[in-house]
Amino acid sequence: YNFMLSVQFLLRTKYGWNERRIGRRVEPIMHAITIGFALGTSFLFLSLDLYNESSLWCWVNASPSGCNKNCGNASKVTTCERGASAEIYRWTFFYGPLWLCVVGCMVIMVMIFLDIRAKENKMKKYEFSILACHGENRTSAIERKKAEDEKRRHAQSRAVAYQALRYVGAFYLTWLFPTVNRVLQGSICHSYFWLMVMHTICSPMQGFCNFLVYIYPRNRDRIIQIATSFTNYFAWNSTKPDVDDPKTTAENT
Repeated sequence: YNFMLSVQFLLRTKYGWNERRIGRRVEPIMHAITIGFALGTSFLFLSLDLYNESSLWCWVNASPSGCNKNCGNASKVTTCERGASAEIYRWTFFYGPLWLCVVGCMVIMVMIFLDIRAKENKMKKYEFSILACHGENRTSAIERKKAEDEKRRHAQSRAVAYQALRYVGAFYLTWLFPTVNRVLQGSICHSYFWLMVMHTICSPMQGFCNFLVYIYPRNRDRIIQIATSFTNYFAWNSTKPDVDDPKTTAENT
């Protein structure tokens, strides 16, 4: 869904599609692809007995825990009763598509910002050409209104682009630590406690992060005010003198 959001932002900023057009022509396809892929792979894993205990929760893994699976097994002889090739399915149907979406989001972000930069340059050239031809005081009302409309459309595109960037940032934050954790588990069959903790914290938080991004434009001033208050509070506490310190007391007296 994060990749689909990026596609939607691209259609709005670069190609000028409105929400009604996107909802009528594109959103049904987006929902069908996303939900269909999720349900299809879920039932596929269920039919192949791939759901087993996986340290943090029940997921795609070999069973019983600690069995001699394909990971790091030079002899290729497995003692697993279920899910001996779980790593292959993990990367083929989950982390592989996940990071294809990550790369796709990066490409779309580049396209959006290149488009915004091109629009900025075009608007600057347009304003300069008007002033060069008519002068600042002789610019017609129609041309001024046209320039103002162009600025307003550009401001909307810029706001949408920044909102898209925030969604992508939440996407990256959610899946960075889980991916690193699974890479270690798949390559050396070992991970670290702190990485498992970050995996456990970040993985279920994608919906919450998306919620924060969603409410940010409407509550921007309040969020900035709260963040500034916290920053000032901690900065003041870290620099205030200790009243119990004899040296500080002597200096004050």
